[in-house]
Parts: sequence; structure tokens; C-alpha cells
Amino acid sequence: MKQNITNNPKVIRKRPWSEDEDMKVLELIQTFGPQKWTQIAQYLQGRVGKQCRERWHNHLNPSIKRSPWDEDEEWILYLYHKVFRNKWSEIAKHIIGRTDNSIKNHWNSGMKKKQNEFSYKFNQIKLKFQREGLSTLNEYDIQQKRILEAILYNKPLRIEQNQFSENDNLEQPQIQQKKIRIEVLQSEKYTDLELIKEDEQMIQQNYQHHELDYSNRFNSHFLLQLFGFESKVLGFQESS
Repeated sequence: MKQNITNNPKVIRKRPWSEDEDMKVLELIQTFGPQKWTQIAQYLQGRVGKQCRERWHNHLNPSIKRSPWDEDEEWILYLYHKVFRNKWSEIAKHIIGRTDNSIKNHWNSGMKKKQNEFSYKFNQIKLKFQREGLSTLNEYDIQQKRILEAILYNKPLRIEQNQFSENDNLEQPQIQQKKIRIEVLQSEKYTDLELIKEDEQMIQQNYQHHELDYSNRFNSHFLLQLFGFESKVLGFQESS
């Protein structure tokens, strides 16, 4: 009977991260990229992949904002919360530099005193929108306008393509090389399509030229036959 054998199971350490561990995680991310967390955790005694991933996304990622929330950010958070409610990970996709954990903590603490103020501001916008229509939103920037339209028209809010790239500023050499390969393949595909298109145009032109040449030959032959027939008729008339 086959037995399950576990060799030296890894003991998970629930303790604060040290500076040396943080530096080690950063070095390993430069090697493996911010994806292979299980592989990264193998180099850190007492850590598992989930711990390394959370440490990166919540603390070590250079794109994370650690500055206090300003009023504009809080207003944007209020608007996104009206759409997604307590789906913090969805909100984090739209607010650049803030993690879902920091968004959740700020909403449950710093936003409590300001929700009435933002609610009054939103209701004023809603009343003005009902009176004047969409032109009301022209005074707001693109991000605010998009989310206000989604709320007022009750339509889903989609993520812009460039927001993903802004949320993750760290691009590893492997990722860059992959992007280059994709661009080259797309370029080659585009070139192949262009060549096929040119071949089709040449075939069409040759076909049209052949049709014109055939038409000219047919017309010439027809004229020659007609001229010969007329000559025979005239010769017959003269002989008679």
C-alpha cells in the first residue's frame, strides 16, 4: 500500500516582516516577477506564497500610495462605492495607487464623518442633472464624468484599458520581452495580411486586364468578320 510521505513540512511564521525579508522579496521579484509567489516563498523560511503576495500588493509595490487621502480621492471613493458597494477589490481597480485593504480601512474609518457631506454634494449634482441634462457633467474631469454617468444612467462601469498598466508600474524584463515578441508577431501578421491584399489586388488587376484584352480581341475579330461579310456582299452585287 502506497503511503503519503511528507518531508519536513514548512512551518508558517505569523510574525511581522523584517527589513531583510522585504529586501529578499524584492530581489526575488526582480528574478521571477510578481506572479510566482509559491516559488518565491521557497527562498523565505517560514513564509508561504500567500504571505509574499499580500506583502507585495499591500506594502512593497512601488506604485502604492502611502500619503494621506485628500478630498478629491475621497470624493472619487464615495462615487465608486455607490457603484460597487463593499466590493473593495473592484474599487481598487479604478483608484490608482490604493490597495483594496487601504480602501476598505479608509472607508470604515476616515470616511464616516464625510459621507453626509459627499451625499449632499451628489444630490445637488443629481438635481442639476435632472434639470439641465448631460451638459451638467461637462465641468468634471473624465474619471468623474464616467462614473457620474454610470450612476445617473444606472449603467455598468467598465475599466479603461490603460488603467491596468497604471496600477502596475513594475515591468520585469521577461514581461517586456514577451510584449516585444507579441508586437513582432502582430507586425509580421500585419505584413502578411498586406502582402495577401497586394496579391489579391494584382490578381484582380490582371483579371480585369485579361477581360479588357479579350474584349478588344473579340471586337477586332467581330469587325474583321463584319468587314469580310460586307466585302462579299459588295462583290456579289458588282458581279450581278
